Amino acid sequence: IRLNNLLASLESRFPRSENRIYINVRQGNQLLSDSFDEIRGFKRLRISSQGEAGIDADGLTTEWYSMIMRELVNPHYALFKSAEDDQASFHINESSFVNPEHLQYCHIAGRLLAKGVYDSLPLQFSFTRSLQKIMLGRPLLFSDLSELDQTLVNSLTWIADNEIAGVFDEMTFSIDHEVFGERRQVDLKPNGSTISVNDENKFEYIRLVISYRLYLSSKEQIDAFL
Repeated sequence: IRLNNLLASLESRFPRSENRIYINVRQGNQLLSDSFDEIRGFKRLRISSQGEAGIDADGLTTEWYSMIMRELVNPHYALFKSAEDDQASFHINESSFVNPEHLQYCHIAGRLLAKGVYDSLPLQFSFTRSLQKIMLGRPLLFSDLSELDQTLVNSLTWIADNEIAGVFDEMTFSIDHEVFGERRQVDLKPNGSTISVNDENKFEYIRLVISYRLYLSSKEQIDAFL
């Protein structure tokens, strides 16, 4: 996905502002909390770091941005998870609710991403293809699922290519979702756990699984991020 498409999408939704704020941050474990406590809206940032004179404000801003974006994808905060096929590519973590302030953090993370795009600040990782598509309002495809769960892709491919009568007779319009070791059953449609999947409706089932895994399972977080 081209950078200028993302720029145009962000520009149409969030007008630029020439207002500036100065924030003081402590490095180390306090970097993320200090920054999030003080950031408000899309503004020109100037950063001062405790223990540094901060004469080169633009240099400090770039350094701060690089550091805080790395912190955002730190597994400790559970906001993002790495793609299965690329450890440097990240997707919203559907289990981020372990952090009580996860939606506020997701919201500010989205604003930080927009700032980086606007100001051409370096980003040392990428987001999954599916998350980029969601940001741009583009349709999700079956192939996008491979970034997060190739095993599921293989299973769904087999279901699509073969007759399932007599093989998956107990399969319903529900999916097992494991959260911190606890397995939960989620309906893919109203009363899905009571509706059997068969050869006539299996492609609807596949479509709903893709939608759930790539978007609906983390809808609250993604909506806050955007």
